[in-house]
Amino acid sequence: MNRKGFTLLEVLVALVITSVSLLGLAQLMLVTTRSNSFANQVTEASTLAQDLYENMRATDYNLIASGQDTTTGSTGINYYRIWIVEETPPPNIMKSIACKVKWEDLTKHEVSFLYVISSGLQS
Repeated sequence: MNRKGFTLLEVLVALVITSVSLLGLAQLMLVTTRSNSFANQVTEASTLAQDLYENMRATDYNLIASGQDTTTGSTGINYYRIWIVEETPPPNIMKSIACKVKWEDLTKHEVSFLYVISSGLQS
């Protein structure tokens, strides 16, 4: 028998295979987009923590204190920063700064950093 085309069954099987493949690719794109968005949020939160540290370094050592604030990021997400400053044990020439940056999109997220600042004095 000489066939010059495809049967309807062959076309339907090809369409099903193509449809399943495209659905898999769509799911992959969705996961990739979410992961990329989360990575951007973590980067922005880390940058906010680094900015806080740089501000602390530029502040007079005796004026460095605990605090908190809220900042809106470039993507419109609100980031809540809280930092706790503690003197290190004597001779009290360093302060440790525990900084947490929290935000919420579909779920709650948090990154934490610990910094140490020296008074510049020798014991």
